[in-house]
Amino acid sequence: MADQYISRETLAKSLQFQYGTANHYLKIWFVLKTNGFQNRYTTVIIDTSNPTDSLKRLFSYGDPDGKILRSFCSYYSLAYNDGDAARSVIQTNISNWSKKSIVTCDPTSFIDIVATSDTKYSVSPARGYPTGLGYGENGLPS
Repeated sequence: MADQYISRETLAKSLQFQYGTANHYLKIWFVLKTNGFQNRYTTVIIDTSNPTDSLKRLFSYGDPDGKILRSFCSYYSLAYNDGDAARSVIQTNISNWSKKSIVTCDPTSFIDIVATSDTKYSVSPARGYPTGLGYGENGLPS
């Protein structure tokens, strides 16, 4: 049997239907992946600034103030972040998850988060990873 691939046209059409379907936490998953999160043997360190390059590469659209765009965001009010998103979004949410202090989302069933200082967090796949990923709000890219 010959290899099968998704055509450019099919991919383009499917992406059109994805607009507005992703949870706004999807950006955190993309940043973790861009920073090397892969399998149970990887650890990603997140602090107040190290996600900045990933955020720019993934979501920059040339805004003079450094704002970033989150494609596929389901709420217009959440579609843009200021340039300090590494701290205000990525590190803050990871900090809240580590403390179980955020009520709307808790992905700690498939990621382990350990505070290594007041501002640095070690993020790695939990034992059951990837179970839970992509399911509901706790699954991040739902």
